[in-house]
Amino acid sequence: MRGVRELGLRLPAEPEVPVVCIESDDELGLLRAMRVRGLYAYRCGLVSGLRVVVMPHVTDELIDRFLRALGELTGRRGP
Repeated sequence: MRGVRELGLRLPAEPEVPVVCIESDDELGLLRAMRVRGLYAYRCGLVSGLRVVVMPHVTDELIDRFLRALGELTGRRGP
């Protein structure tokens, strides 16, 4: 969650399970662009945005790759 917040993106709620929703005004465009990069997320049913499920096999490297792509595609930069 820290990496998402550092990009200046909003989480509609504080996650209590390994599912994170990230708000986006162009969820379908963002999902398609992520898919082109080999990164997959789902539409969030609560808000317009992405739903990411973090399972035990997800590595720190994959999370970093996802956050870099998310930052590039949204035009946002972390610290």
